[in-house]
Amino acid sequence: MPDQYALDELQRFGLAVYASAGVPAADAAVVVDAQLESDCRGVDTHGFQRLPWYVDRLVAGDNNPRPRITVVKDTAATVTLDGDGGLGQLVCTRLTEAVIEKAAATGVAVGVARRSNDWGCGARYPRLAARAGLGSFATTTSIPTLAPFGTRT
Repeated sequence: MPDQYALDELQRFGLAVYASAGVPAADAAVVVDAQLESDCRGVDTHGFQRLPWYVDRLVAGDNNPRPRITVVKDTAATVTLDGDGGLGQLVCTRLTEAVIEKAAATGVAVGVARRSNDWGCGARYPRLAARAGLGSFATTTSIPTLAPFGTRT
């Protein structure tokens, strides 16, 4: 087994794996792009290393392979999306795209996603905004995995 793989090989593999779990090709492309971007930036914890975990969640029904991502609330400078249990990279990329569009028109925008899942490498979303010439801040919630400084739990 080789120590390295070409990006196009990994992309084809990822698309095929997600397709086998019922994810449409266009949606899988967003998730695979997010994972490969993470790996290429050296954030291996949120790249292809997570592929089996995401697929297991899809197969188990914990994630929706074909979410209907809908706008719940929409104003000139805000948007709230319902991710319908979709893969977090897909939901958060769609949210970021909507926020970028609003910020380009109004100068500032805020977006919120609900019923999403693990978003992968969080740096992806401000980087998408930066590519559009915008500054951005992104945050998420998580299960407690690290004790705050000075505490035991």
